[in-house]
Amino acid sequence: MINSYNDALNYLFDKRCKNKSLDLLKNIIIENDLYPTYPLCIVTGTNGKGEVCHFLRNILKNCMHVGVFTSPHIESFNERIMINDRYISNAEIMHYVNKLYDFSNEYFNKFNDIIPFFELTLLMSLMYFEDRKIDIAVIECGLGGLLDSTNFLKTTLSIITNVGYDHLAQLGPTITDIARHKLGIAHDGNTLLTTVDDSFKKQFDDYAKLHNVKINYVKDNISDIKTEKKGVSFKYKNKFYKTPLD
Repeated sequence: MINSYNDALNYLFDKRCKNKSLDLLKNIIIENDLYPTYPLCIVTGTNGKGEVCHFLRNILKNCMHVGVFTSPHIESFNERIMINDRYISNAEIMHYVNKLYDFSNEYFNKFNDIIPFFELTLLMSLMYFEDRKIDIAVIECGLGGLLDSTNFLKTTLSIITNVGYDHLAQLGPTITDIARHKLGIAHDGNTLLTTVDDSFKKQFDDYAKLHNVKINYVKDNISDIKTEKKGVSFKYKNKFYKTPLD
């Protein structure tokens, strides 16, 4: 039993380790009937994943309840999980960590292994979103995409912000290898939005053809980008837009 917010965080952070099985979270969720009943959007990329997640939240919150799962946090753990403009509360974290505590004990007794930190926090977000009856969830990939724990989720929309030299030990050694990992979040029949450079288009097009993925290269329709103190302005399909930085 977890009796305080600090104890809840300590319990989660003590579980920091690498996941040993890609099927770990999938099996736990299916066995406990926790698979999401709402549409999902998953975001990956070398830079800008978190910003894109929150841009989407700011757009969609005007007409629906939007759950967002991102990592890492800046000041408090609560930042990782939110619905519209509200972070998960300390009391809610304690509530779900106590549920996860039971899951973890059952898993350890069965397999003599632990559920790692990232998988526990993702589980928490899915349980929280289901209880709060959200309309859609925006999920940020933890690492890469293809082998990330988030990738067992069937998505409505996938987003790849860009591809650069990140996490070479896990995703490399070449930029093509890194792109392949990121492309792994675009499932068969899915829609993919991306702002990758033209140099990746052949690899992306080949993948899309093989997996029946519809790609929208967002940069093809953007022009007149201007960065200002209060935000960024641009034209998309010849229509003017302005996005604030806050």
